[in-house]
Amino acid sequence: MVKYKCELALLIDNNATDNYAHKLAIIESQLAREVKVVTSGKDAIDYLRHENNPVPQIILFDVLIPIVEGQVFLHEFASLSHPHKNEMKIVILTYHEHDTHVEKLLVNQEITCVESKPLTMDSFDRLGAIMC
Repeated sequence: MVKYKCELALLIDNNATDNYAHKLAIIESQLAREVKVVTSGKDAIDYLRHENNPVPQIILFDVLIPIVEGQVFLHEFASLSHPHKNEMKIVILTYHEHDTHVEKLLVNQEITCVESKPLTMDSFDRLGAIMC
């Protein structure tokens, strides 16, 4: 029987190619049994606000997500009254680790870590370690 680090990952990215590759890799690496993919920060917040939706244990979001960008997403996330919010790990995905968008977001206490895109097996090893 396969042992996954968590049941559900929420992947927020508007890049279809990255989403396809990352979804497969998240499952293959056994980071999560399922991956819910949304393409905007607004869709992610709407998903998290809906109490009947399964709760993601890890949220991976591209720093440049459309409609509701990263800073607004984190502000909205912080205001959620979700009973399991403190159990969710938030990971920023970026092509440029030293991007000014990333640096602005790192002051937010909701962030667990930053990973460079595309995700690699080393990335999944680190992400698996934070889920323990």
